Amino acid sequence: MANRAVYRWLLDTAQLWPAPASNPHGYSLTSTESWATGDASRALSVLPREERAKVLRFLRPQDAKLKLGSYLLKHLAIVRSCGILWSESVISVADNGKPCYNPPEDAQEQTVQFNVSHHGAVVVLVGRAGPGPRLGIDVMSVNWDKDRRSVARESFESWVRIFEDVFSEREVADMVSTIPEVYTLDDSTSVDLKEVEERGGSYKIDKEEIIVRMPDRTEQRISPEAQLKARLRRFYTFWSLKEAYIKMTGEALLAKWLQELEFRNVRTSQTSEQLQGTELWGGIVSDVEVWLKNVKEGKTRMEIQAFGEDYIISTAVEGDEGEGLAAAGNFEPWKVLSFEKDIYPYAIQTKEAGD
Repeated sequence: MANRAVYRWLLDTAQLWPAPASNPHGYSLTSTESWATGDASRALSVLPREERAKVLRFLRPQDAKLKLGSYLLKHLAIVRSCGILWSESVISVADNGKPCYNPPEDAQEQTVQFNVSHHGAVVVLVGRAGPGPRLGIDVMSVNWDKDRRSVARESFESWVRIFEDVFSEREVADMVSTIPEVYTLDDSTSVDLKEVEERGGSYKIDKEEIIVRMPDRTEQRISPEAQLKARLRRFYTFWSLKEAYIKMTGEALLAKWLQELEFRNVRTSQTSEQLQGTELWGGIVSDVEVWLKNVKEGKTRMEIQAFGEDYIISTAVEGDEGEGLAAAGNFEPWKVLSFEKDIYPYAIQTKEAGD
């Protein structure tokens, strides 16, 4: 099977479709009904009636935004992959319950596979044109303050073990015992312990702090707070990997084989701030190993990348049976979409304009 490109899109809804400042219709200003009369009305108008109704079922506008963004990305994937009009785009459901696009029997278009995830204010999609192996995606928005308070009531290990039905014992031990490599310090600078050692420095654990002797002989101290944040980022990296893989299969977190699915050689994606970058994307981690029932699974390609300081995104794409990771397809760089520039023009395109 041809090695087809895998595209990935992100839509940040944080600043999109704000609720109107006043409401002549008598709705509560914090209601979804009020929100739908503002800037969101134009985006809602391009959805079929039944999809629009599903968006408006949500009580909170922030949840309705994510559902709206999810529908918009799915339709855009179909339109751009098949070269059809928005009005001809129909979201189908595959046998495993996952959304997809199945063209009419007499049509020239190809099928389109995609998977969507949303959390916080972000919606992400992974897609690929044509039939074949599966794909999945997950985005996690980490609530540092809430999680810190939860861990403070017990040890980190006790907190991780709350979720031991999701992880294997090896994964739990990895999360609990492995010292993370990268930390963001209280002054917003970062320290990479592996890089420090490679350049002739060293570190030691002294009570609750990690004392780092830098290559230039200066000293940095990694506080318990910074250590906990790094550990939480590692935990949610494991969680996101598992979500992406089971979404690829069409299963849920109740899958009977969940604890037999292991991820090894897991590293966190360094954030843009840790890399001293000027954009929102963090580093790419693509050498994670997938093990199923204690056997290394060699056909699924996993990739992790941070977005901003609080988002972790994992992608899972399956290759053809017997062809290995290379058959999973080429991952195109992430694209952050604008509703006005990248989505709405396709939604209002007419047949005459498209000819």
